[in-house]
Amino acid sequence: MKFKRLLKPILKEAIQEFPAIFIAGARQVGKSTLSMELANNYVTFDDINAYLSAKNDPNGFINSLELPVILDEVQKVPEIFNVIKQKIDKNRKPNQFILTGSINLLKFSTVKESLAGRLAIFELYPLSIYEIQNKKENLIEKLFTGKFLEQKNTLDLDIWKFILKGGFPEIHKIKTEKMRYIWFSSYVSTYIEKDVIEIGEIRNIDKFLNLLHVLASYSGNILNKSKISQITGIDGKTLDNYLNLLQLIYQITILKPFSQNIGKRFVKSPKIYFNDTGLLCYLLGITSKEELLSSSYAGSIFETFVFNEFLKHAKYSWFPAEIYFYRTLDKKEIDFLIKYKNEFIAVEVKAKETISDKDFKNIREIKNLIKYGVVFYNGDKVLPFGKNLYAVPIRSIL
Repeated sequence: MKFKRLLKPILKEAIQEFPAIFIAGARQVGKSTLSMELANNYVTFDDINAYLSAKNDPNGFINSLELPVILDEVQKVPEIFNVIKQKIDKNRKPNQFILTGSINLLKFSTVKESLAGRLAIFELYPLSIYEIQNKKENLIEKLFTGKFLEQKNTLDLDIWKFILKGGFPEIHKIKTEKMRYIWFSSYVSTYIEKDVIEIGEIRNIDKFLNLLHVLASYSGNILNKSKISQITGIDGKTLDNYLNLLQLIYQITILKPFSQNIGKRFVKSPKIYFNDTGLLCYLLGITSKEELLSSSYAGSIFETFVFNEFLKHAKYSWFPAEIYFYRTLDKKEIDFLIKYKNEFIAVEVKAKETISDKDFKNIREIKNLIKYGVVFYNGDKVLPFGKNLYAVPIRSIL
């Protein structure tokens, strides 16, 4: 089963312009598969021989390679970055190095400094529902151009089943719930646990794994650090470190609140989202569609799914897109505010099948700020609720 990744056209253009590109993303999201569609020569530092060679003689290792070359899991051998810089500076031609890694290298100033101006950085996430269906559109661009109003096709896919599986490519090859459960269990122990031990100071792995399960119950909600510390017995400083590690390896996203000065007072605490709903369901002990639909977490999981789709398409759009949530101190909330080309769209997410005027109440309060106000719901028709305000079936937009 092969999926066409929405990021590929952008990468194909980038390798014609930059000496090196870097594809970052969580383990098993398809970085290696995608990179091998761009070049043939592939080296991974998960291979102990390649790792030891590059670690002991980075200069000799890099200079022995036939270019263009894919170097996978480059965070394991940071010694090569300065050598790559020197090689590029001698010859600035494009398409020399395709680097991939499961850690966000933007967090490391030494990497940014050594490859500044020489490297284009991209982020790959688990499969979007568009990629599962082989759609080439971009959800963000569709919203801002108003194309969602013309959308007549309905999603030929069970959204809840997709949410349960998530977007890791390998999981879509597995047919049974039991085997999916085993895959996710192995993913936590083989990748998440291993990676955080390699890059961070984990004093107590059991407490860290317990935290992972506690955080799952917060996905789609305000991140209450003091309460989480109390539940897990992890002090504030250590909790911040663990949250940072989970962001570094692309397992969670901390979403900032909207804070533009429009005469409102906003909350300062961020929200937390897991980057894959399949892993989220596993951590919450949900293994079937029936369990998912009856779960008290169903609404938060559904919101996490929508956020993930926005996040993926924001990263794959040709122009930068930013995502926020809106919440004032008097508890007026809007699930998402998306900024694209200096315009805003407000989005509310409802898992229900009917929509009323009150679902647009908070959106109306910022109508002068936004281009469109949209409420996603589980109905079957696009319905107007005032100027540039629409209820949109989730199945039609996806």
